[in-house]
Amino acid sequence: MAAFLESLFISVLNMSITAAAIIIAILLVRLPLKKAPKAIAYGLWFVVLFRLLCPVSFTSAISLFGLFGSGSSVMEPIPANIGTMMQPQVDIVIPAATKAFNTVLPAATPAASVNPVQSIMFILALVWALGVISLLIYSVVSYLLLKHRISTATLIRDNIYQTDRICSPFVCGFIKPKIYLPLTLEDREQEYIIRHEQIHIRKRDYLLKPLWFFAVCLHWFNPLVWVAFFLMSKDMEMSCDEAVIREMGENIKKDYSASLLALSVSRQSLAGSPLAFGETGTLARVKNVMKYKRPGFWVIVVAVAVVVAVSAVLAANPQAVETKPGLTRQFLQYKTEYVGNNAKVGGIIALLAFPEGIHYDSFALHTDFEPYEITVKLKSDASSREKSRTNPLNRRQFETNAAIMFSLIGNVEVINFSLPDDVGGNTFVYIRDWADKRYGRDIREFAGSEEEFDKLLSGHAATTEPAQGEPAYALMKLGRNGEVLAARLSLTGEETRLIEKTVFNALIKSTIWKGVDTGSLDECYLIRATYPDKSSTDYYAFMLDGLACLQTGQYGYYSRIDNELYAALAESI
Repeated sequence: MAAFLESLFISVLNMSITAAAIIIAILLVRLPLKKAPKAIAYGLWFVVLFRLLCPVSFTSAISLFGLFGSGSSVMEPIPANIGTMMQPQVDIVIPAATKAFNTVLPAATPAASVNPVQSIMFILALVWALGVISLLIYSVVSYLLLKHRISTATLIRDNIYQTDRICSPFVCGFIKPKIYLPLTLEDREQEYIIRHEQIHIRKRDYLLKPLWFFAVCLHWFNPLVWVAFFLMSKDMEMSCDEAVIREMGENIKKDYSASLLALSVSRQSLAGSPLAFGETGTLARVKNVMKYKRPGFWVIVVAVAVVVAVSAVLAANPQAVETKPGLTRQFLQYKTEYVGNNAKVGGIIALLAFPEGIHYDSFALHTDFEPYEITVKLKSDASSREKSRTNPLNRRQFETNAAIMFSLIGNVEVINFSLPDDVGGNTFVYIRDWADKRYGRDIREFAGSEEEFDKLLSGHAATTEPAQGEPAYALMKLGRNGEVLAARLSLTGEETRLIEKTVFNALIKSTIWKGVDTGSLDECYLIRATYPDKSSTDYYAFMLDGLACLQTGQYGYYSRIDNELYAALAESI
Protein backbone atom coordinates (compact mmCIF):
# COMPACT_ATOMS: atom_id res chain seq x y z
CA MET A 1 0.00 0.00 0.00
CA ALA A 2 2.83 2.40 0.90
CA ALA A 3 4.61 1.70 -2.39
CA PHE A 4 1.40 2.31 -4.36
CA LEU A 5 0.77 5.60 -2.53
CA GLU A 6 4.32 6.82 -3.21
CA SER A 7 4.07 5.81 -6.87
CA LEU A 8 0.72 7.60 -7.26
CA PHE A 9 2.07 10.73 -5.54
CA ILE A 10 5.16 10.84 -7.79
CA SER A 11 2.93 10.45 -10.86
CA VAL A 12 0.73 13.36 -9.70
CA LEU A 13 3.83 15.40 -8.83
CA ASN A 14 5.22 14.90 -12.34
CA MET A 15 1.91 15.93 -13.91
CA SER A 16 1.79 18.98 -11.64
CA ILE A 17 5.31 20.13 -12.58
CA THR A 18 4.54 19.69 -16.28
CA ALA A 19 1.21 21.51 -15.94
CA ALA A 20 2.86 24.36 -14.00
CA ALA A 21 5.13 25.10 -16.97
CA ILE A 22 2.10 25.10 -19.29
CA ILE A 23 0.11 27.39 -16.96
CA ILE A 24 2.94 29.94 -17.05
CA ALA A 25 3.03 29.70 -20.85
CA ILE A 26 -0.75 30.23 -21.09
CA LEU A 27 -0.59 33.26 -18.79
CA LEU A 28 1.87 34.78 -21.27
CA VAL A 29 -0.19 33.77 -24.34
CA ARG A 30 -3.36 35.32 -22.85
CA LEU A 31 -1.77 38.79 -22.82
CA PRO A 32 -1.98 39.44 -26.58
CA LEU A 33 -5.43 37.77 -26.67
CA LYS A 34 -7.12 40.34 -24.43
CA LYS A 35 -9.30 41.65 -27.26
CA ALA A 36 -10.07 38.21 -28.67
CA PRO A 37 -13.33 36.45 -27.73
CA LYS A 38 -13.09 34.96 -24.24
CA ALA A 39 -14.02 31.56 -25.66
CA ILE A 40 -10.53 31.56 -27.21
CA ALA A 41 -8.80 32.11 -23.85
CA TYR A 42 -11.16 29.60 -22.23
CA GLY A 43 -10.16 26.97 -24.80
CA LEU A 44 -6.49 27.19 -23.79
CA TRP A 45 -7.27 25.90 -20.29
CA PHE A 46 -8.28 22.50 -21.69
CA VAL A 47 -4.57 21.80 -22.30
CA VAL A 48 -3.88 22.40 -18.60
CA LEU A 49 -6.76 20.10 -17.59
CA PHE A 50 -5.39 17.41 -19.91
CA ARG A 51 -1.91 17.72 -18.37
CA LEU A 52 -3.30 17.66 -14.82
CA LEU A 53 -5.27 14.45 -15.31
CA CYS A 54 -3.43 12.48 -17.98
CA PRO A 55 0.10 11.17 -17.22
CA VAL A 56 0.86 10.42 -20.89
CA SER A 57 0.68 12.43 -24.11
CA PHE A 58 1.55 12.27 -27.79
CA THR A 59 5.01 13.27 -29.01
CA SER A 60 5.93 15.94 -31.52
CA ALA A 61 9.04 17.50 -32.99
CA ILE A 62 7.64 20.86 -31.84
CA SER A 63 7.01 20.89 -28.10
CA LEU A 64 7.37 23.46 -25.33
CA PHE A 65 9.50 21.02 -23.36
CA GLY A 66 11.84 20.46 -26.30
CA LEU A 67 12.99 24.07 -25.80
CA PHE A 68 14.46 23.06 -22.44
CA GLY A 69 16.61 20.33 -23.92
CA SER A 70 14.50 17.37 -22.86
CA GLY A 71 15.73 14.29 -24.70
CA SER A 72 12.93 12.08 -23.45
CA SER A 73 9.42 11.55 -24.80
CA VAL A 74 8.18 10.79 -21.27
CA MET A 75 7.81 13.79 -18.95
CA GLU A 76 9.17 12.43 -15.67
CA PRO A 77 10.87 15.29 -13.76
CA ILE A 78 10.80 13.14 -10.60
CA PRO A 79 12.08 9.59 -11.31
CA ALA A 80 9.73 6.84 -10.18
CA ASN A 81 12.65 5.18 -8.35
CA ILE A 82 13.95 8.35 -6.66
CA GLY A 83 13.49 6.76 -3.23
CA THR A 84 15.96 3.96 -4.06
CA MET A 85 18.57 5.97 -6.00
CA MET A 86 22.05 6.14 -4.48
CA GLN A 87 22.26 9.85 -5.37
CA PRO A 88 18.68 11.09 -5.92
CA GLN A 89 18.35 13.47 -8.87
CA VAL A 90 15.45 15.34 -10.45
CA ASP A 91 15.16 16.95 -13.87
CA ILE A 92 12.70 19.82 -13.48
CA VAL A 93 11.82 21.92 -16.52
CA ILE A 94 13.94 24.91 -15.44
CA PRO A 95 17.70 24.08 -15.31
CA ALA A 96 18.39 26.46 -12.38
CA ALA A 97 15.62 24.82 -10.34
CA THR A 98 16.96 21.37 -11.22
CA LYS A 99 20.43 22.30 -9.96
CA ALA A 100 19.04 23.83 -6.75
CA PHE A 101 16.94 20.75 -5.91
CA ASN A 102 19.73 18.29 -6.71
CA THR A 103 22.09 20.19 -4.43
CA VAL A 104 19.89 19.68 -1.36
CA LEU A 105 18.63 16.14 -1.99
CA PRO A 106 20.29 13.79 0.54
CA ALA A 107 22.28 10.85 -0.79
CA ALA A 108 21.43 7.28 0.15
CA THR A 109 23.01 5.87 3.30
CA PRO A 110 23.86 2.20 2.68
CA ALA A 111 23.92 1.45 6.43
CA ALA A 112 20.33 2.61 6.91
CA SER A 113 17.35 0.39 6.21
CA VAL A 114 15.50 3.21 4.42
CA ASN A 115 16.95 5.94 2.22
CA PRO A 116 16.33 9.51 3.46
CA VAL A 117 14.54 10.51 0.24
CA GLN A 118 12.33 7.42 0.46
CA SER A 119 11.20 8.46 3.96
CA ILE A 120 10.61 12.04 2.81
CA MET A 121 8.57 10.91 -0.21
CA PHE A 122 6.41 8.64 1.97
CA ILE A 123 5.65 11.47 4.43
CA LEU A 124 4.85 13.87 1.57
CA ALA A 125 2.62 11.23 -0.04
CA LEU A 126 0.66 10.86 3.22
CA VAL A 127 0.22 14.63 3.57
CA TRP A 128 -0.86 14.85 -0.08
CA ALA A 129 -3.41 12.03 0.34
CA LEU A 130 -4.90 13.67 3.46
CA GLY A 131 -5.25 16.95 1.57
CA VAL A 132 -7.00 15.26 -1.37
CA ILE A 133 -9.39 13.37 0.90
CA SER A 134 -10.20 16.51 2.91
CA LEU A 135 -11.03 18.57 -0.19
CA LEU A 136 -13.14 15.80 -1.72
CA ILE A 137 -15.09 15.35 1.51
CA TYR A 138 -15.66 19.11 1.72
CA SER A 139 -16.86 19.17 -1.89
CA VAL A 140 -19.26 16.26 -1.51
CA VAL A 141 -20.70 17.58 1.77
CA SER A 142 -21.14 21.08 0.27
CA TYR A 143 -22.94 19.63 -2.73
CA LEU A 144 -25.26 17.49 -0.59
CA LEU A 145 -26.11 20.47 1.63
CA LEU A 146 -26.89 22.53 -1.46
CA LYS A 147 -29.12 19.78 -2.87
CA HIS A 148 -30.97 19.68 0.42
CA ARG A 149 -31.44 23.47 0.39
CA ILE A 150 -32.97 23.50 -3.10
CA SER A 151 -35.07 20.39 -2.64
CA THR A 152 -38.19 22.53 -2.14
CA ALA A 153 -37.70 24.55 -5.36
CA THR A 154 -40.75 25.00 -7.59
CA LEU A 155 -40.74 23.96 -11.25
CA ILE A 156 -41.49 26.85 -13.61
CA ARG A 157 -41.05 25.10 -16.95
CA ASP A 158 -38.80 22.53 -18.62
CA ASN A 159 -35.71 22.24 -16.38
CA ILE A 160 -36.06 25.67 -14.75
CA TYR A 161 -36.82 25.95 -11.01
CA GLN A 162 -37.32 28.83 -8.62
CA THR A 163 -36.69 29.06 -4.87
CA ASP A 164 -36.38 31.68 -2.14
CA ARG A 165 -33.42 29.83 -0.55
CA ILE A 166 -30.78 31.07 -3.00
CA CYS A 167 -29.53 34.54 -3.92
CA SER A 168 -28.09 33.91 -7.40
CA PRO A 169 -29.06 31.79 -10.41
CA PHE A 170 -27.03 28.64 -11.08
CA VAL A 171 -26.95 25.26 -12.80
CA CYS A 172 -26.91 22.12 -10.65
CA GLY A 173 -26.83 18.44 -11.55
CA PHE A 174 -24.65 16.07 -13.54
CA ILE A 175 -26.94 13.80 -15.57
CA LYS A 176 -29.99 16.07 -15.98
CA PRO A 177 -28.77 19.56 -15.08
CA LYS A 178 -31.38 22.02 -13.80
CA ILE A 179 -31.43 25.82 -13.70
CA TYR A 180 -32.30 27.37 -10.34
CA LEU A 181 -33.46 30.99 -10.11
CA PRO A 182 -33.99 33.19 -7.03
CA LEU A 183 -37.42 34.74 -6.47
CA THR A 184 -35.93 38.24 -6.59
CA LEU A 185 -35.49 38.23 -10.40
CA GLU A 186 -37.62 40.60 -12.43
CA ASP A 187 -39.34 39.26 -15.53
CA ARG A 188 -37.14 41.28 -17.90
CA GLU A 189 -33.99 39.80 -16.33
CA GLN A 190 -35.10 36.20 -16.43
CA GLU A 191 -34.84 35.76 -20.19
CA TYR A 192 -31.15 36.57 -20.62
CA ILE A 193 -30.10 35.07 -17.29
CA ILE A 194 -31.82 31.80 -18.27
CA ARG A 195 -30.05 32.06 -21.62
CA HIS A 196 -26.71 32.40 -19.81
CA GLU A 197 -27.35 29.22 -17.83
CA GLN A 198 -28.60 27.38 -20.93
CA ILE A 199 -25.33 28.22 -22.70
CA HIS A 200 -23.46 26.67 -19.75
CA ILE A 201 -25.51 23.50 -20.21
CA ARG A 202 -25.00 23.54 -23.98
CA LYS A 203 -21.21 23.75 -23.50
CA ARG A 204 -21.25 21.03 -20.81
CA ASP A 205 -19.68 23.43 -18.30
CA TYR A 206 -21.70 21.77 -15.51
CA LEU A 207 -19.48 18.69 -16.04
CA LEU A 208 -16.22 20.45 -16.84
CA LYS A 209 -16.08 22.62 -13.75
CA PRO A 210 -16.44 19.73 -11.26
CA LEU A 211 -13.82 17.85 -13.30
CA TRP A 212 -11.56 20.89 -12.97
CA PHE A 213 -12.13 20.94 -9.22
CA PHE A 214 -11.23 17.25 -9.03
CA ALA A 215 -7.94 18.17 -10.72
CA VAL A 216 -7.47 20.94 -8.15
CA CYS A 217 -8.05 18.40 -5.37
CA LEU A 218 -5.30 16.16 -6.80
CA HIS A 219 -2.89 19.11 -7.19
CA TRP A 220 -3.93 21.15 -4.13
CA PHE A 221 -0.27 21.73 -3.20
CA ASN A 222 0.44 23.62 -6.44
CA PRO A 223 -0.53 27.33 -6.21
CA LEU A 224 -0.39 27.72 -9.99
CA VAL A 225 -3.19 25.17 -10.33
CA TRP A 226 -5.42 27.30 -8.06
CA VAL A 227 -4.55 30.35 -10.17
CA ALA A 228 -5.46 28.42 -13.32
CA PHE A 229 -8.77 27.26 -11.77
CA PHE A 230 -9.72 30.82 -10.85
CA LEU A 231 -8.83 32.24 -14.30
CA MET A 232 -10.50 29.34 -16.10
CA SER A 233 -13.73 30.01 -14.15
CA LYS A 234 -13.49 33.69 -15.03
CA ASP A 235 -12.94 32.94 -18.75
CA MET A 236 -15.79 30.41 -18.68
CA GLU A 237 -18.24 32.97 -17.32
CA MET A 238 -17.05 35.73 -19.64
CA SER A 239 -17.39 33.49 -22.68
CA CYS A 240 -21.01 32.78 -21.68
CA ASP A 241 -21.65 36.51 -21.13
CA GLU A 242 -20.39 37.22 -24.64
CA ALA A 243 -22.50 34.42 -26.11
CA VAL A 244 -25.63 35.93 -24.53
CA ILE A 245 -24.82 39.37 -25.98
CA ARG A 246 -24.22 37.85 -29.43
CA GLU A 247 -27.51 35.93 -29.37
CA MET A 248 -29.77 38.56 -27.79
CA GLY A 249 -28.24 41.77 -29.09
CA GLU A 250 -25.99 44.47 -27.69
CA ASN A 251 -28.98 46.52 -26.45
CA ILE A 252 -29.18 44.35 -23.29
CA LYS A 253 -25.66 45.25 -22.12
CA LYS A 254 -26.81 47.77 -19.54
CA ASP A 255 -29.52 45.61 -17.96
CA TYR A 256 -27.30 42.52 -18.11
CA SER A 257 -24.48 44.34 -16.29
CA ALA A 258 -26.90 45.63 -13.65
CA SER A 259 -28.06 42.08 -13.01
CA LEU A 260 -24.46 40.91 -12.64
CA LEU A 261 -23.82 43.51 -9.97
CA ALA A 262 -27.10 42.87 -8.17
CA LEU A 263 -26.76 39.08 -8.16
CA SER A 264 -23.03 38.79 -7.47
CA VAL A 265 -22.21 36.23 -4.76
CA SER A 266 -19.86 37.01 -1.94
CA ARG A 267 -17.29 34.33 -2.81
CA GLN A 268 -16.56 31.72 -5.44
CA SER A 269 -17.76 28.23 -4.65
CA LEU A 270 -14.71 26.21 -3.61
CA ALA A 271 -16.32 22.97 -4.69
CA GLY A 272 -16.41 24.13 -8.28
CA SER A 273 -20.20 23.80 -8.25
CA PRO A 274 -22.72 25.15 -8.85
CA LEU A 275 -22.24 27.35 -11.91
CA ALA A 276 -23.46 30.56 -10.28
CA PHE A 277 -24.50 33.51 -12.46
CA GLY A 278 -22.73 36.15 -10.37
CA GLU A 279 -19.49 34.48 -9.35
CA THR A 280 -16.28 36.23 -8.26
CA GLY A 281 -14.88 38.63 -10.84
CA THR A 282 -18.15 40.46 -11.35
CA LEU A 283 -16.48 43.85 -11.90
CA ALA A 284 -14.21 42.45 -14.63
CA ARG A 285 -17.20 40.73 -16.24
CA VAL A 286 -19.21 43.95 -16.26
CA LYS A 287 -16.31 45.80 -17.93
CA ASN A 288 -16.00 43.00 -20.48
CA VAL A 289 -19.72 43.09 -21.27
CA MET A 290 -19.74 46.87 -21.72
CA LYS A 291 -16.66 46.81 -23.99
CA TYR A 292 -17.71 43.76 -25.97
CA LYS A 293 -18.06 44.10 -29.74
CA ARG A 294 -18.75 41.27 -32.08
CA PRO A 295 -15.32 40.32 -33.53
CA GLY A 296 -14.67 40.28 -37.24
CA PHE A 297 -14.44 37.01 -39.16
CA TRP A 298 -10.67 37.19 -39.68
CA VAL A 299 -10.03 38.07 -36.03
CA ILE A 300 -11.80 34.86 -35.04
CA VAL A 301 -9.95 32.80 -37.68
CA VAL A 302 -6.52 34.08 -36.59
CA ALA A 303 -7.34 33.67 -32.87
CA VAL A 304 -8.56 30.09 -33.39
CA ALA A 305 -5.45 29.25 -35.43
CA VAL A 306 -3.20 30.64 -32.69
CA VAL A 307 -5.02 28.67 -29.98
CA VAL A 308 -4.88 25.41 -31.96
CA ALA A 309 -1.16 25.83 -32.66
CA VAL A 310 -0.34 26.83 -29.08
CA SER A 311 -2.43 23.96 -27.68
CA ALA A 312 -0.63 21.44 -29.87
CA VAL A 313 2.79 22.75 -28.78
CA LEU A 314 1.80 22.73 -25.10
CA ALA A 315 0.05 19.35 -25.12
CA ALA A 316 2.85 17.46 -26.89
CA ASN A 317 5.83 15.77 -25.29
CA PRO A 318 9.14 16.17 -27.13
CA GLN A 319 10.32 13.37 -29.37
CA ALA A 320 13.07 11.22 -27.88
CA VAL A 321 16.53 12.16 -29.09
CA GLU A 322 18.50 9.30 -30.61
CA THR A 323 22.18 10.09 -30.13
CA LYS A 324 23.18 8.16 -33.23
CA PRO A 325 20.66 6.52 -35.57
CA GLY A 326 20.33 2.85 -34.68
CA LEU A 327 23.27 2.83 -32.26
CA THR A 328 21.14 2.19 -29.18
CA ARG A 329 19.57 -0.91 -30.71
CA GLN A 330 22.94 -2.14 -31.91
CA PHE A 331 24.35 -1.97 -28.39
CA LEU A 332 21.28 -3.52 -26.74
CA GLN A 333 21.35 -6.55 -29.04
CA TYR A 334 24.66 -7.51 -27.38
CA LYS A 335 23.36 -7.22 -23.82
CA THR A 336 24.49 -10.20 -21.73
CA GLU A 337 24.48 -11.29 -18.12
CA TYR A 338 27.83 -13.09 -18.44
CA VAL A 339 31.28 -11.64 -18.94
CA GLY A 340 32.35 -14.94 -20.52
CA ASN A 341 30.16 -14.44 -23.59
CA ASN A 342 32.96 -13.70 -26.07
CA ALA A 343 30.74 -12.86 -29.02
CA LYS A 344 28.55 -10.35 -27.23
CA VAL A 345 31.37 -8.71 -25.29
CA GLY A 346 33.32 -8.35 -28.54
CA GLY A 347 30.26 -6.86 -30.26
CA ILE A 348 29.89 -4.23 -27.53
CA ILE A 349 33.57 -3.23 -27.63
CA ALA A 350 33.52 -2.97 -31.44
CA LEU A 351 30.77 -0.31 -31.19
CA LEU A 352 32.61 1.87 -28.65
CA ALA A 353 34.01 5.23 -29.70
CA PHE A 354 37.56 6.18 -28.64
CA PRO A 355 39.47 9.48 -28.61
CA GLU A 356 41.16 10.60 -31.80
CA GLY A 357 44.31 8.63 -32.56
CA ILE A 358 43.34 5.65 -30.36
CA HIS A 359 42.02 2.46 -31.95
CA TYR A 360 40.62 -0.82 -30.68
CA ASP A 361 43.00 -3.78 -31.03
CA SER A 362 41.72 -6.75 -29.01
CA PHE A 363 40.29 -7.72 -25.64
CA ALA A 364 40.98 -10.28 -22.91
CA LEU A 365 38.58 -11.80 -20.37
CA HIS A 366 39.65 -12.61 -16.80
CA THR A 367 37.05 -15.08 -15.53
CA ASP A 368 39.08 -17.59 -13.48
CA PHE A 369 38.12 -15.90 -10.21
CA GLU A 370 36.15 -12.89 -8.98
CA PRO A 371 36.11 -9.97 -9.50
CA TYR A 372 35.61 -10.72 -13.20
CA GLU A 373 37.51 -8.34 -15.48
CA ILE A 374 37.71 -7.26 -19.10
CA THR A 375 40.85 -5.69 -20.52
CA VAL A 376 40.34 -3.72 -23.73
CA LYS A 377 43.68 -3.48 -25.53
CA LEU A 378 44.16 -0.37 -27.61
CA LYS A 379 46.82 0.93 -29.96
CA SER A 380 47.93 4.52 -30.49
CA ASP A 381 50.90 6.79 -30.99
CA ALA A 382 52.76 8.49 -28.12
CA SER A 383 50.97 11.83 -28.58
CA SER A 384 47.49 10.26 -28.36
CA ARG A 385 48.49 8.28 -25.27
CA GLU A 386 49.61 11.46 -23.52
CA LYS A 387 46.39 13.26 -24.44
CA SER A 388 44.33 10.41 -23.04
CA ARG A 389 46.20 10.67 -19.77
CA THR A 390 45.99 14.47 -19.43
CA ASN A 391 43.00 15.66 -21.49
CA PRO A 392 39.75 15.60 -19.42
CA LEU A 393 37.61 15.16 -22.56
CA ASN A 394 39.56 12.09 -23.60
CA ARG A 395 39.30 10.66 -20.10
CA ARG A 396 35.55 11.32 -20.18
CA GLN A 397 35.25 9.14 -23.29
CA PHE A 398 36.87 6.23 -21.45
CA GLU A 399 34.45 6.78 -18.54
CA THR A 400 31.46 6.70 -20.89
CA ASN A 401 32.74 3.51 -22.53
CA ALA A 402 33.21 1.86 -19.14
CA ALA A 403 29.66 2.88 -18.16
CA ILE A 404 28.25 1.38 -21.36
CA MET A 405 30.04 -1.91 -20.72
CA PHE A 406 28.97 -2.07 -17.06
CA SER A 407 25.38 -1.43 -18.15
CA LEU A 408 25.31 -4.17 -20.79
CA ILE A 409 27.48 -6.87 -19.17
CA GLY A 410 25.78 -8.11 -16.03
CA ASN A 411 28.57 -9.62 -13.94
CA VAL A 412 31.72 -7.74 -14.96
CA GLU A 413 33.23 -5.89 -11.99
CA VAL A 414 36.42 -4.35 -13.43
CA ILE A 415 37.10 -2.84 -16.86
CA ASN A 416 40.61 -1.93 -18.01
CA PHE A 417 41.54 0.15 -21.03
CA SER A 418 45.18 -0.64 -21.84
CA LEU A 419 47.40 1.66 -23.92
CA PRO A 420 50.71 -0.24 -24.25
CA ASP A 421 54.05 1.24 -25.28
CA ASP A 422 57.72 0.28 -25.09
CA VAL A 423 57.93 0.95 -21.32
CA GLY A 424 54.67 -0.65 -20.20
CA GLY A 425 52.09 2.01 -21.13
CA ASN A 426 48.99 3.21 -19.28
CA THR A 427 45.95 1.30 -18.10
CA PHE A 428 42.77 3.07 -17.04
CA VAL A 429 40.87 1.00 -14.48
CA TYR A 430 37.15 1.35 -13.70
CA ILE A 431 35.08 -0.62 -11.18
CA ARG A 432 31.32 -1.20 -11.00
CA ASP A 433 30.96 0.63 -7.67
CA TRP A 434 32.32 3.76 -9.35
CA ALA A 435 29.78 3.46 -12.18
CA ASP A 436 26.81 2.98 -9.80
CA LYS A 437 27.82 6.05 -7.79
CA ARG A 438 28.58 8.12 -10.88
CA TYR A 439 25.13 7.43 -12.36
CA GLY A 440 23.11 7.39 -9.14
CA ARG A 441 21.74 3.85 -9.38
CA ASP A 442 22.54 0.31 -10.51
CA ILE A 443 23.92 1.14 -13.94
CA ARG A 444 22.46 -2.06 -15.39
CA GLU A 445 19.04 -0.37 -15.21
CA PHE A 446 19.99 1.80 -18.20
CA ALA A 447 20.01 -1.29 -20.40
CA GLY A 448 16.36 -1.95 -19.53
CA SER A 449 14.95 0.14 -22.39
CA GLU A 450 16.04 2.03 -25.48
CA GLU A 451 14.97 5.32 -23.93
CA GLU A 452 17.06 4.82 -20.80
CA PHE A 453 20.07 3.65 -22.80
CA ASP A 454 19.77 6.76 -24.99
CA LYS A 455 20.42 8.84 -21.88
CA LEU A 456 23.58 6.88 -21.19
CA LEU A 457 24.87 7.33 -24.74
CA SER A 458 24.00 11.04 -24.86
CA GLY A 459 25.96 11.75 -21.69
CA HIS A 460 22.89 13.12 -19.84
CA ALA A 461 22.53 10.26 -17.37
CA ALA A 462 25.38 10.93 -14.94
CA THR A 463 24.21 12.39 -11.63
CA THR A 464 27.60 13.44 -10.27
CA GLU A 465 30.32 15.34 -12.05
CA PRO A 466 33.99 14.36 -11.86
CA ALA A 467 35.91 16.58 -9.49
CA GLN A 468 37.32 19.58 -11.34
CA GLY A 469 40.51 21.56 -10.70
CA GLU A 470 43.74 20.72 -8.93
CA PRO A 471 43.28 19.13 -5.49
CA ALA A 472 45.05 20.08 -2.27
CA TYR A 473 46.64 17.08 -0.55
CA ALA A 474 47.04 16.13 3.09
CA LEU A 475 49.04 13.15 4.38
CA MET A 476 48.35 11.32 7.65
CA LYS A 477 49.87 8.29 9.34
CA LEU A 478 47.15 6.13 10.89
CA GLY A 479 47.21 3.37 13.48
CA ARG A 480 44.60 0.75 14.30
CA ASN A 481 40.97 1.97 14.18
CA GLY A 482 42.01 5.08 12.30
CA GLU A 483 44.00 6.66 15.13
CA VAL A 484 46.03 9.59 13.74
CA LEU A 485 49.68 9.09 14.69
CA ALA A 486 51.12 11.94 12.63
CA ALA A 487 49.84 14.42 10.05
CA ARG A 488 51.10 16.77 7.35
CA LEU A 489 48.28 19.12 6.30
CA SER A 490 50.50 21.41 4.24
CA LEU A 491 52.81 19.75 1.73
CA THR A 492 55.75 21.05 -0.29
CA GLY A 493 55.74 20.94 -4.07
CA GLU A 494 58.04 17.92 -4.07
CA GLU A 495 55.80 16.05 -1.60
CA THR A 496 52.72 16.85 -3.73
CA ARG A 497 54.44 15.44 -6.81
CA LEU A 498 55.31 12.30 -4.80
CA ILE A 499 51.62 11.79 -3.92
CA GLU A 500 50.48 12.40 -7.50
CA LYS A 501 53.05 9.91 -8.73
CA THR A 502 51.84 7.35 -6.16
CA VAL A 503 48.18 7.73 -7.13
CA PHE A 504 48.97 7.53 -10.84
CA ASN A 505 51.17 4.48 -10.23
CA ALA A 506 48.12 2.71 -8.78
CA LEU A 507 45.84 3.80 -11.60
CA ILE A 508 47.98 2.31 -14.37
CA LYS A 509 48.09 -1.15 -12.78
CA SER A 510 46.03 -3.65 -14.73
CA THR A 511 44.79 -5.65 -11.72
CA ILE A 512 42.83 -4.59 -8.64
CA TRP A 513 41.61 -6.52 -5.62
CA LYS A 514 38.71 -6.21 -3.20
CA GLY A 515 39.78 -3.82 -0.46
CA VAL A 516 40.62 -4.46 3.16
CA ASP A 517 39.26 -2.71 6.25
CA THR A 518 42.00 -0.12 6.77
CA GLY A 519 40.85 0.34 10.38
CA SER A 520 42.15 -3.16 11.14
CA LEU A 521 45.71 -2.33 10.00
CA ASP A 522 48.40 -1.50 12.54
CA GLU A 523 49.84 1.10 10.18
CA CYS A 524 48.77 2.84 6.98
CA TYR A 525 49.02 6.24 5.32
CA LEU A 526 45.96 8.30 4.42
CA ILE A 527 46.23 10.59 1.38
CA ARG A 528 43.29 13.01 1.27
CA ALA A 529 42.72 14.92 -1.99
CA THR A 530 40.40 17.93 -1.49
CA TYR A 531 39.09 19.65 -4.63
CA PRO A 532 38.02 23.29 -5.10
CA ASP A 533 34.33 22.30 -4.92
CA LYS A 534 35.03 20.88 -1.39
CA SER A 535 34.60 17.27 -2.52
CA SER A 536 37.37 14.91 -1.48
CA THR A 537 38.82 11.47 -2.20
CA ASP A 538 40.71 9.33 0.29
CA TYR A 539 43.52 6.92 -0.63
CA TYR A 540 45.07 4.47 1.85
CA ALA A 541 48.64 3.23 1.35
CA PHE A 542 49.70 0.10 3.26
CA MET A 543 51.87 -3.00 3.10
CA LEU A 544 50.23 -6.37 2.51
CA ASP A 545 52.28 -9.58 2.39
CA GLY A 546 55.42 -7.56 1.76
CA LEU A 547 53.90 -5.63 -1.17
CA ALA A 548 52.88 -1.96 -1.17
CA CYS A 549 49.22 -1.21 -1.98
CA LEU A 550 47.02 1.84 -2.53
CA GLN A 551 43.31 1.58 -1.83
CA THR A 552 40.54 4.04 -2.80
CA GLY A 553 38.31 4.63 0.23
CA GLN A 554 38.28 2.74 3.49
CA TYR A 555 36.54 -0.30 1.96
CA GLY A 556 37.23 0.16 -1.79
CA TYR A 557 39.48 -1.72 -4.22
CA TYR A 558 43.26 -1.60 -4.10
CA SER A 559 46.10 -1.90 -6.59
CA ARG A 560 49.80 -2.61 -6.16
CA ILE A 561 52.20 0.32 -6.10
CA ASP A 562 55.98 0.36 -6.19
CA ASN A 563 57.51 -0.37 -2.79
CA GLU A 564 59.91 2.57 -3.33
CA LEU A 565 56.99 4.98 -3.47
CA TYR A 566 55.55 3.59 -0.24
CA ALA A 567 58.91 4.02 1.47
CA ALA A 568 59.12 7.63 0.24
CA LEU A 569 55.64 8.34 1.67
CA ALA A 570 56.67 6.92 5.03
CA GLU A 571 59.83 9.04 5.08
CA SER A 572 57.98 12.28 4.23
CA ILE A 573 55.91 12.14 7.41
